[in-house]
Amino acid sequence: MKTIQEVVESTIRKTPFIEEALNEKLINVSSLARIILPEVSQTLKKDVKVGAVMMAINRLSPASELRIRKNIKKLALDLGDVIVRSDLCDFTFKNTPSLLREIAKILTKCAENSDYFLTVSQGIFETNIVTSKNLRPFVEEIFEQEYLINSVLELASITIKLPKENLEQSGIYYFILKQLAWADIPLQEIISTTNEMETSAKIIQPDIGVFTNIGDAHSDGFKNIEEKLEEKLKLFQNCKTIIYCKDNNLVHKRMQQFDSKKLFAWSKKDNTKLQIFSTSKEKQQTLIEGSYNKKKISITIPFTDEASIENAIHCWAVLLFLKKKNKWIAQKNQQLRPIPMRLEIKEGINNCVIINDSYNADLTALKIALNHLE
Repeated sequence: MKTIQEVVESTIRKTPFIEEALNEKLINVSSLARIILPEVSQTLKKDVKVGAVMMAINRLSPASELRIRKNIKKLALDLGDVIVRSDLCDFTFKNTPSLLREIAKILTKCAENSDYFLTVSQGIFETNIVTSKNLRPFVEEIFEQEYLINSVLELASITIKLPKENLEQSGIYYFILKQLAWADIPLQEIISTTNEMETSAKIIQPDIGVFTNIGDAHSDGFKNIEEKLEEKLKLFQNCKTIIYCKDNNLVHKRMQQFDSKKLFAWSKKDNTKLQIFSTSKEKQQTLIEGSYNKKKISITIPFTDEASIENAIHCWAVLLFLKKKNKWIAQKNQQLRPIPMRLEIKEGINNCVIINDSYNADLTALKIALNHLE
């Protein structure tokens, strides 16, 4: 016959989060006792008092927990490389007699280029294929006749090299995965070999998306500006609110694919939620005047270059959307400071002036630097 102590212990051990929080004294013992009381009473088939459950909880020995922690801490010091990858895709196919032949084809393709990444995980009824973004077109072509159950794009992964002792230590995966669980990061896929573990998850899941611009930076690999824009807009698919500048006709046109209730636009030309009337530059600061909710408002920023002005307006729009008072926003803008490597003016030899914008070295940055020199 089971005792109250045994039932309470087995009930709590089933939930590692509760066990750990209890060990860290983060949980009120009285409240926990009341929560598990019905389950304890049902298991023992008799009425149990809350006080008896509380006493059983207090008697729980943390010895095994502490031993596991000590061993895992020792293993953590021996962890090998941690490799982070981004731009991954996850495809799930129904298992069919022809699927293995198609997998062999994509494995052969992957061997052609060391930049390709591919991992395959086969279950009883379906198979998962995680690939780098540059393999996606080949996967879609090779598996065209297969039944695609699900696909997820824009994933990131972390690969952890585990010491050989991980096979002998219980709880190693729990102590790694709990960090992601506490951070509320849902995992898409977990793949492990003898001494490696890889987790894949969505890169970002934002509520608010800010579309800053679509300039020349990071254009490598795109056929044209339209293709780059389409790729960038994928990051905004699940946003509840999208903040952008209406003055770029191409961007504004493509924003119409989203629900109008999601959109928060600002403009220097048209009547929008945040309309900018003027930007007046004087010495080392710029006064930006506009209207929001039919009220005239303004902020002053300690910058005069066009890139900083545009970025400040984007931030202004975000803060107004978050219902921050404009007086508070104006005060915070006055406290802004230049970011290192962005438009730093330095004295060179022979009476030369050096504008350091090496953070973003492209033609657009050169244009901004020349304007800043004026």
